[in-house]
Parts: sequence; structure tokens; C-alpha cells
Amino acid sequence: LVTYVDVGGCQGLTLWDSGSNTSAISPGFSNVAKLDVRRLKEPVPLYLGTVGSRSVINFGTMVDVSLPRVSGKQYFDITNLDRYDVLIGTPFMLKHGVILDFENQCVRIGNTLYP
Repeated sequence: LVTYVDVGGCQGLTLWDSGSNTSAISPGFSNVAKLDVRRLKEPVPLYLGTVGSRSVINFGTMVDVSLPRVSGKQYFDITNLDRYDVLIGTPFMLKHGVILDFENQCVRIGNTLYP
């Protein structure tokens, strides 16, 4: 499912990805939103869903995300994303009680729906 989410004060086209073990922001969006991006002490391998498809995460950020039941800064990796500004993965969704409602094509957080 895809929605817009306020990340760091900017609306980002967001992919809610139940198959991802990380949440990420694209470098371009991090520049536009003027996020405080930091180099990681150690690079983290990023393995994708196809054979031989992998990358390395070298940067991350702590940023405010404007969603119901989400308070304080949230950690995001900075990595190249295709077509999206933001990717929200399973750990974030579990932590904040996000439900992906495929029947109604929306994201549900508490009583709030994002079409």
C-alpha cells in the first residue's frame, strides 16, 4: 500500500512494505526535507528479494514522523529507493500497531485510516 506521510515536516510518498525488515528514506528526500543524516559506524548489508540483489546502508537519521500513536523521533536508514521517498517496514508497523487493510486499500493506525 502507498500513502503520503509527513516525515520531517515534508510529505513523502510512502510504501508500507510488510516484507521489509527496515524503514528507509531516499537520499533525495532527505536532502529536500533537510534531515540530519549521519554516517553509520559500520556499513549494514541490505539484501533484496532477488538473487544477487544487494546493497549497503552507510547512512541513517532520526526524524519526527507525523502519524497517530507515533511519538518522538524514529530511526530510518538512508538508501536508494525506486519510486518512493519513504519505505516503512514491518518492525515500525509492529511497534506502532499499523494494520495494512488490503480489502479497503488503506493503512489503519488505531482509528485513523490513510487511503
